[in-house]
Amino acid sequence: MKSLMITLTTILVLMTVTLIYASSVRALSVDDLIRINVTVTGCNNNGTCEASLGETTATCPNDCEDDDTSTTTTTGPSPTSLVIKNLSVTPDETTAEMTFETNFAASIVISYGTSLSTLDQTITIDGDPSVKSYSATLTDLEPGTLYFFRIDAETVSSPTKTATRSDTFETLIPIFTAVSPTNFNADYQESQNGIVLTWDNPPPDEFDIVRVLKSDTFYPSDPTDGEIIYEGRADQFVDTNVEAGVTYYYTLFARNDAGQFSSGLIDSDRVPIVEDPDPVDPDPTDPDPDEEPDPFDKLPDVTDPDPALKDLEFRIIQSGRVQTFLDGDLVALEGDESFVITVDYDDLPEVLKTIGVTLIHPTRPDKVFSFLLKVDDAKTQYQANIAPLYDSGEYEMHIHIIDHQNNRLSRYANALVVGALPTPTLPRLPQRTAPVGFAVGVSAGLLNILFATTRLRSLHDLYMFVVRAVGLLMGLLGFRRRREPWGVVYDSVTKQPLDPAYVTVKRDGIAIDEGITDLDGRYGFLLEEGRYELLAQKSHYKFPSDKLSGRSNDGVYGSLYFGGPVFSQAGQVINQNIPMDPVGFDWNEFVKSKDERLRSKRKKERIWRTVLDVMVIIGFGFTLIATVITPSTLNIVLLSSYIALFIIGHFWTIKHKAALVVNSQTDDPYSFAIITAYMAGNDTEVKKVVADEFGRFYLLLVPGDYYITVDAKGVDGLYSRVYQSGVMHLKDGHMSQNVEIMPAT
Repeated sequence: MKSLMITLTTILVLMTVTLIYASSVRALSVDDLIRINVTVTGCNNNGTCEASLGETTATCPNDCEDDDTSTTTTTGPSPTSLVIKNLSVTPDETTAEMTFETNFAASIVISYGTSLSTLDQTITIDGDPSVKSYSATLTDLEPGTLYFFRIDAETVSSPTKTATRSDTFETLIPIFTAVSPTNFNADYQESQNGIVLTWDNPPPDEFDIVRVLKSDTFYPSDPTDGEIIYEGRADQFVDTNVEAGVTYYYTLFARNDAGQFSSGLIDSDRVPIVEDPDPVDPDPTDPDPDEEPDPFDKLPDVTDPDPALKDLEFRIIQSGRVQTFLDGDLVALEGDESFVITVDYDDLPEVLKTIGVTLIHPTRPDKVFSFLLKVDDAKTQYQANIAPLYDSGEYEMHIHIIDHQNNRLSRYANALVVGALPTPTLPRLPQRTAPVGFAVGVSAGLLNILFATTRLRSLHDLYMFVVRAVGLLMGLLGFRRRREPWGVVYDSVTKQPLDPAYVTVKRDGIAIDEGITDLDGRYGFLLEEGRYELLAQKSHYKFPSDKLSGRSNDGVYGSLYFGGPVFSQAGQVINQNIPMDPVGFDWNEFVKSKDERLRSKRKKERIWRTVLDVMVIIGFGFTLIATVITPSTLNIVLLSSYIALFIIGHFWTIKHKAALVVNSQTDDPYSFAIITAYMAGNDTEVKKVVADEFGRFYLLLVPGDYYITVDAKGVDGLYSRVYQSGVMHLKDGHMSQNVEIMPAT
């Protein structure tokens, strides 16, 4: 019960910490400031010589200058090196303003380019003995591009000193100044005898007019594509020039005072045929009539999609803050500011016609608006400038890549979170790693249970366990004949069953059947009448056994098999017990170094358990954080699986708790002791089990009254009786109390 309380306490602590973390995260905004008071001694490179901090020309030449123009008086030797300091670069779309200073007057050469190996553009500033501040404008730059630069400086007076400084900057992405309308909707209304178009305009000072274009083939992709049916500043229009049975596609653009058009919003509707009312016998696969469908979902997918498109990076820009996102990510936004969705032109395939985006309101699924990204004049970006969303919540966002045949090349499923998250990076980690964390944690938890309740001790054992489990499943499904276990494969020294071991049946040297031992080392074959041979295999074990060679009984097992022919009668099962010798194990050496070996093994076992526990906690933590931030059905199921794993693991451990057989004076375990259970009253032997090297054993019987005996393995490898208990009543048939033996004097 104590361990359960510890487990539950751990879960509650993790949940509390996660909730506090998530609450604090959601309470922050991009305007919050963190103020830190820092005390610096020596040199802080802030451009001011502060003697109170111990700055001198020797220890801080960047701040303390020893020349006639310095406004700060310092003591100490003159600086011996030229330093480039206070560097600042302010880029826009095609230029960048650079300013910096040196501690000595110098001549300057600025080299820049798109890579360190191609700094092919240069600016030269001639040296002036009275000038140590410099500015330069870097021109002919490409928008949205990373640039490398190097500044080379050389003093104008002797002795000559030189300095070099390298860095990078990125030019800005051009943004359409025209803001798109929102909530564009096309709906045929019989009372209006046409398709009613409605929308929400941008703020009045951010647009001049809106333009609506129409087509009966596909959505117009730019302000000149299709038939112009309306221009003005209204927020609705009725298109009465329509025909029954035809689907019409509309695109809405806004134009600003500078003549720039926004990206287009789209919608469509079909004019019903009177003789064939719309809809007729609705298709059960059609979307909910209360929900506005995504218009791009009707497009057919290409037969051979490019998998590289799934790794396409999009960006959202809002108030100068750039957020990059991939398929499946969440992106946080401020609800009262417009934003730009953009993607690099060069990252898209040549067959691209357009990119469509659909946003679905977080609380009103019928409130859907879709729009097209527009390519800029320089063909560097596809963009859309979207008006503020205002309403808080999580907006579903679907992005569709469409080719010239109006086929969909790829589809992305994302979400825009308004007023819930401070940055996009916080949800990305748990969203992308929650399944991984869940898999790691649950796997570690299951391994913990397996290692605690079985004899799995290596990757090979784990592989054989999986193979055996698959075989058992196939047997339960009727694909394999189920066999009863009759023989036992066991360790000839410790008498412990070998789980798992691989047993092969051969006839005339040809393998005809095989089996894997169960948790108790058991196997069995039901064969036709004939002459057979058995072969047992397990890593780090040898067959046939040399240690028990020639014996038919070793005190625990009888009918021992050491190779050779086995004769089976029709309907008879093979029930030979197969001892195997451990390779590299010597009982005498084990007894001599028992304490050291057990300490080493206990340490390794503790380390292994700790590693598994940490993996479980990490997996649980990722899943918990993901569930709190994004409480989706999948995340809730994963979290519930974790809680179920904790509970099952706890009660499984209690039910399968091993007992110990130890020396009552020294607490030393009786390694590989044989524990035999007898039914009280008639002394009938019921079951034998063998303790492991730590003296642990697991004894499960039918509920009733029993007594046990313990036979210990001596230095000579032989067993002798060292203990007999009194009558015990096992209410649930499980012996959980330890056996403490007073050694004979």
